[in-house]
Amino acid sequence: MSTLTSEQLQQDMLAIEMNLARLVNDYEGFLCGARAKDPKSLETQTERLISKWRARPIGRTVQKFKFQNLVRRFDCYREGWERQRREKQKRERVS
Repeated sequence: MSTLTSEQLQQDMLAIEMNLARLVNDYEGFLCGARAKDPKSLETQTERLISKWRARPIGRTVQKFKFQNLVRRFDCYREGWERQRREKQKRERVS
């Protein structure tokens, strides 16, 4: 197993942050009907990046704090997206 460095964590956190911003935008479009495709693949990619680091010890306090905040933001958004996705499916079934 290769060791993951602080620089790799920094790069992955930047990717998570960029993915999160794109997911917010893509889900807004999808849930309001402007986009036909659910951005689930980008969400899965972001989950993989988070999983890569979730079980590993992060030595630097600043990086650990930032990572935990990114994870919390992602989890909160994901809960909201799931709820809104279910509501959208219910509306589509009724229509």
